[in-house]
Amino acid sequence: MPDKLSYNARLKNQHHEVEATNIIVVLFEEGDAHIAYAPALDLSGYGYSDDEAKASFEIVLKNFLDITTKKGTLVSELKRLGWNLKGNTLKLVKSPSFDELLDTNQSLSRLVEEGVPLRPMRKPVKLFANA
Repeated sequence: MPDKLSYNARLKNQHHEVEATNIIVVLFEEGDAHIAYAPALDLSGYGYSDDEAKASFEIVLKNFLDITTKKGTLVSELKRLGWNLKGNTLKLVKSPSFDELLDTNQSLSRLVEEGVPLRPMRKPVKLFANA
C-alpha cells in the first residue's frame, strides 16, 4: 500500500458549511506531468511540478465545491462517490477509507496495480469556497 495523507478540512460559504475528515490526496507522475489526486472526490490537478499540481488541484477542488453547493448537488455527489452521509444534511462528513477507495475507485486501483509510486500530499488543501 502506498504512503498516503489524510487530513481534516472545513468548507464554509454562503450555501453550506461542511467539515470533512480523512480526505486522502496522493501525488504521482505520468510522463512529464505531476498529478495531485483525491480518489474520494475523483478530482485531480496537474502541472510540471508537485507545486503546480497542488495549486491546480486547489483550483479544481474550489470549483467543484462552488458549483455543487450552488446547484445543491454536493450531498448527492458525495453519496455517489461513496461518502458515508446520513440523510441529506451535511454535518460531520467522513470520506471513504483508502481500502474502500481501492474497492470502488477504478482509477486508484489501476494506479496501485500498475505500481505507480504514490506520494502523500503534505500540504493541506484549502477548502474554503468563495474565500
